[in-house]
Amino acid sequence: ATRRRAANYWYEVRMRDTKKEEMRNVLFREGHPIEKLQRIGLGSLTVEGVPAGRYQMLRENDVETLRRALRGGKSNGRKGEEKRERRRARGTR
Repeated sequence: ATRRRAANYWYEVRMRDTKKEEMRNVLFREGHPIEKLQRIGLGSLTVEGVPAGRYQMLRENDVETLRRALRGGKSNGRKGEEKRERRRARGTR
């Protein structure tokens, strides 16, 4: 945590995947209520160098990197395996 003003802290959190609302809830439960939450990157992409309120077109290699991460990078771990096994046993996908 970095102290900016008397009762205003800035946190930098790096996560593989989560929704902003989930992050807000986790921090609130730990005693850190959130007023503002800002995503500064996704995978290997960051907002560095992109002016506020603007966007940047993705290059083909950026798109391919994100696709590879979605195909093989995201894992639900053991819980996901158990869920797939139950579906197979029921004969559903």
